[in-house]
Amino acid sequence: RTGSVVPGKSENKNVCEAAAAVCTAGTQYVSDNECVNCPSESTSSGTDAEFCTCSDNHYAKKSGNTWTCEPCKTGQKKAATKIPSTEGEDVSDCTAPTSCEANQYLVVDADSGNYCEACPAGS
Repeated sequence: RTGSVVPGKSENKNVCEAAAAVCTAGTQYVSDNECVNCPSESTSSGTDAEFCTCSDNHYAKKSGNTWTCEPCKTGQKKAATKIPSTEGEDVSDCTAPTSCEANQYLVVDADSGNYCEACPAGS
């Protein structure tokens, strides 16, 4: 009876507690005492982690009950995000760059924020 408790006088003598789920560190987290796979581009911190973390420069997108870690556009920045969380994010949660690296140019995009593109060959 792993995880059993000692009942008191008025408690049921056959009470058992469920053993905690032990998940694969780095790739799974515990939800409702079950192991859930972390989405691509995220990791968990240990065998009893309660969340995964999307990598830097990725946003946590929620579609129904499914989470994914989507990349920000080139040059955009974002801190790591824990998932699951209460709400999903979108590309607008990535910080738009004001300048780009060598051999890139800045694209101004009102919908998804500014981002960097590679310069055309020979330019």
